Amino acid sequence: MSRVLNGRSTVDPELAERVRRVSRRLRYQPSATAQGPARGTAKAVGGDRARSAGTGSPNRG
Repeated sequence: MSRVLNGRSTVDPELAERVRRVSRRLRYQPSATAQGPARGTAKAVGGDRARSAGTGSPNRG
């Protein structure tokens, strides 16, 4: 499915059309959260409390 939706030409045109038709019918929306790591654009939530608190110690914060 990803090869079709990302426009790769290595998929049989008839199969690609079937995949696009089903994805439209199911209102498929790619997950931005799932795509982030693959694209190298993942956004961290939270983080290291020790660093963000400025204590330098992971046991404090």
